[in-house]
Amino acid sequence: EGWRRAVTRARFRQSGRDRFDQGSKSWANGAMGPANRVLSRPRLRRAMAKALPGFDAHEWNRPGFTYDRARAEAALLALKILSWPGYAVKMHDADPGMLVVHNIRHPSKYLDSWMNRFVERHHEAHHEVFEKQKAELGRQMAYFGRDAATLETFSEENFIEGELWRWRFINEKLHDRLSGSDRYRVISYEAYESDPVGRMREMFAYAGLPFEDRHAEGLKGMSNKLFAAPHGTRLDPDLSARLIDKVLEGSPLLSLLPAPAGEAA
Repeated sequence: EGWRRAVTRARFRQSGRDRFDQGSKSWANGAMGPANRVLSRPRLRRAMAKALPGFDAHEWNRPGFTYDRARAEAALLALKILSWPGYAVKMHDADPGMLVVHNIRHPSKYLDSWMNRFVERHHEAHHEVFEKQKAELGRQMAYFGRDAATLETFSEENFIEGELWRWRFINEKLHDRLSGSDRYRVISYEAYESDPVGRMREMFAYAGLPFEDRHAEGLKGMSNKLFAAPHGTRLDPDLSARLIDKVLEGSPLLSLLPAPAGEAA
């Protein structure tokens, strides 16, 4: 019940990481624009947090005058759940109206992104991240009948292999639990990149929503502002390929991944 209440409240909440160009939301009214311009300023939010008891500068309730409550309550919620499959599985099992879209990325591209966004960007030493990684590695590898003791000692190769086991655990456990459900759909990150409009047309149909020209135009006009710069670090592709073959041997995820470059999908 606590989770259901939190999901319901999410309709009326805004966070500092949300996009503020939401004027086209069906439940918005004309007052949203000025309110968003005010609340999009971090310094102003911090000042408000000091002056207003209970106001959180990172996440807050939208002012009631910025939306139509009846429309908001009828809106379809899209929740982005990162990393741990347990949330999606429990929500799927508890709510017969919930649909799950599993967005899977080729592990070689995932590894490059992980190294840049979650290791290099935070300026953490690789061996320190490896020690944190080991806290969950035993449980993750045990799911596949493997012993994490083989990765007890730090090396760059063990570091990357440990992250691959985490990637397999997160994706495969979700697939194992939900692959028989008609409320579960898999789409690859690469398939979306190759045809955003076509893939989103399929996802709208899956959710029972009409896909209109304005949606297609919005997708065509989108740009990656958060991660526009190319990655500064690239892992050795031969090492990545060898470890992917090792870690994913026998995995059902292999059938979900895009074909290698140059091969038919």
